[in-house]
Amino acid sequence: MNNSYEDVFTEAEQLLKNNQDHDAEEKYLLLHDKAHKELSPIASFRLGEIYNRKKLVKESSQFHTNAFLQDPLLANKLIPETHPMYHFNYLSFKEPEHKVTACPLCSLQGELHSCYNSLTNVDFVQGFNPVRIWMQCRSCNHIFAHNYPIKLNKILTNSSPELYFQKRVETLPIIGDIFSNIKRFSKGSKLLDIGTGAGEMAAVAKEFLYSITGVEIRPVYAKHVSDTLEIPIVKTDFMHYETNELYDVIILGDVIEHTPEPLKVLKKVRTLLKKDGILWISTPNFESGYTAIMKDKDAMWRVCEHVNYFSYTSLLKALEISGFVCMEYSASKRFYGSMELIVAKQ
Repeated sequence: MNNSYEDVFTEAEQLLKNNQDHDAEEKYLLLHDKAHKELSPIASFRLGEIYNRKKLVKESSQFHTNAFLQDPLLANKLIPETHPMYHFNYLSFKEPEHKVTACPLCSLQGELHSCYNSLTNVDFVQGFNPVRIWMQCRSCNHIFAHNYPIKLNKILTNSSPELYFQKRVETLPIIGDIFSNIKRFSKGSKLLDIGTGAGEMAAVAKEFLYSITGVEIRPVYAKHVSDTLEIPIVKTDFMHYETNELYDVIILGDVIEHTPEPLKVLKKVRTLLKKDGILWISTPNFESGYTAIMKDKDAMWRVCEHVNYFSYTSLLKALEISGFVCMEYSASKRFYGSMELIVAKQ
């Protein structure tokens, strides 16, 4: 390896660490233009990040993609050996993708918002393109994925990231406060938990004497929660869930950002609620105080499974379209940058 190129790379990395993007860009471009076998792919990746911060989304996407084309095994140079995707090979990514340009809330054409490389997140799932482009609808103030796998549900069903399987027991008292608050709005005891995950919400709901049914797309999660809590968990995508039951409370915790068609989900939820039923919903808020501070360092932007990001404004619009009215809004105490709403039928 040429020592002069090593020195340039070391200088660029230090400049990047010091938030000196402009000076770092010049050095990374030099390495990129020289097409250095080992350093050029990393330089391309860094340039993808820099150009994203410059709001040059097309260029960012090109640099991110080019980084993998130069070195399909780039993962082992970007992430630690303990990372589950350390051995990721870009050539293994062959899933056909949806390419979305219209807002899922109002159908108006969106504009390019940003581009991120999701491989560096610990929750990356095989089958997703590590290069994700985000679009924004200015009318709805909503952000949505431009590209995601056509076989999204199949990939989710057949995967079980360890990160989502870990029980966050430290959140149980916070969830207890959530249910205490829900009981101010609904005295009923029949509850549907959509997307049970590791089961924290369901566990506390059981403690509050709710009669619980869960719906979970990942069979491994569903079985574990059902066996642990001794409650029925239906192993299916919520949109395929069939029942004649009506519920007093429906929990939609950190689910709606995973679905390409949020309005269909919300409208189906409405049909399953009793007349005086309550929906509790939690989802990331891209206009949260946390995201405003963290900017592109917010890990939210690199979660491959997320295909919609709401602002408070766009979520209120989606709820209104679906026949709901917001009763209460709060910033989440469980997840940085998320919002939690209690809503009722209009």
